[in-house]
Amino acid sequence: MKNQLKAYMMYEKVQAEEHDSGELILMMYSGSIRSLRIAEEFHHKGKTIQKNNEISRAKQIILELLGSINLDAGEIATNLTGIYITLFRKLNKFYIEEDVKIIRDVCSVLEDLESAWKVVFNSDEYARIIEERKKEELKSPRERTAIL
Repeated sequence: MKNQLKAYMMYEKVQAEEHDSGELILMMYSGSIRSLRIAEEFHHKGKTIQKNNEISRAKQIILELLGSINLDAGEIATNLTGIYITLFRKLNKFYIEEDVKIIRDVCSVLEDLESAWKVVFNSDEYARIIEERKKEELKSPRERTAIL
């Protein structure tokens, strides 16, 4: 199991190095949603350990999303922080109540957030910002200026 976890972590690291931040955010949403769907399947099959592992994986991803928030972004950052904390707490509540509706509710919120971020990351404005960042990265450290 440890070797599988190491391999998975290495895979995720390589994936992270090859993608921009928008793609990484979408990958995290996708991963958490996938883990919650698998957890629900394990719940119906009575496979407690596997179910709990998937719930833990989803919670870990939610913590990563929480940690990725730019707190200087104002109201949206505050709102996302509250949403992620609420989702994390709901998944903790699932351990006690074992109510599949909790998983479905959390999954639904994550799907809505994923859809909203897809719109943002596919926008012309986001593409422009990424291009500006790439140009800045090509400059020497003394020539760099803050884009955002």
